[in-house]
Amino acid sequence: MITINQLSKSYQLTTDSSEKMTILHDLNLTVQTGEVVAVVGASGSGKSTLLGLVSGLDQPDHGEILIHGKSLQSLRGNELTNFRASHIGVVFQQYHLVSHLTAFENVSLPLEILNKPVVKSDIIELLKQVGLGHRLDHKPTQLSGGESQRLALARALAIKPSLLLADEPSGSLDSETGEKVMNLFFEQVRLHNTTTMLVTHDMDLARRCDKIYKLHGGVLHPVSQAM
Repeated sequence: MITINQLSKSYQLTTDSSEKMTILHDLNLTVQTGEVVAVVGASGSGKSTLLGLVSGLDQPDHGEILIHGKSLQSLRGNELTNFRASHIGVVFQQYHLVSHLTAFENVSLPLEILNKPVVKSDIIELLKQVGLGHRLDHKPTQLSGGESQRLALARALAIKPSLLLADEPSGSLDSETGEKVMNLFFEQVRLHNTTTMLVTHDMDLARRCDKIYKLHGGVLHPVSQAM
């Protein structure tokens, strides 16, 4: 499903300097279809950078990312945009919902962008699955933090992505709300057999995944579930 080969990424320390900081160095990873994988690591270790590369939002200095055997680095412009929109769902920590659209419209938006049919009953069912069947006509400003994150999950799942990426999806929520949202998160990805990469600092959350990797020194190290 996902194959990452010798992935490297660095950033210039300052705009007027040629000195660079290496974030990822010859990183390798394989994720099988339907697997749920957690990536943990210290702040600044490169977890979000890795997610940005796998999502196609950023480009590596070296290496290759293959999704369904298709190299993201071989795609350009609209071809990359369409591939991402068709195959990859992303759940951000800060939701990134469209404030002037209703819950129903937010979930419908990815389908409209792809010129796919918006089946009202399917959207309503998806919102019901995340506990928002009674919030169809509510806008993000009328939702709680937990409801907003559940709406972001429904939006990400609307295109039936083969790959779901989540960046600290419970990080901005209190512990009780975060637990409820993540229970729903795992319920949905298991239900749809969605290959998932979850970035988190929470080891209890990571242990709910099939595999755990720690990002340290620019490479991924397998972590025992017993830790």
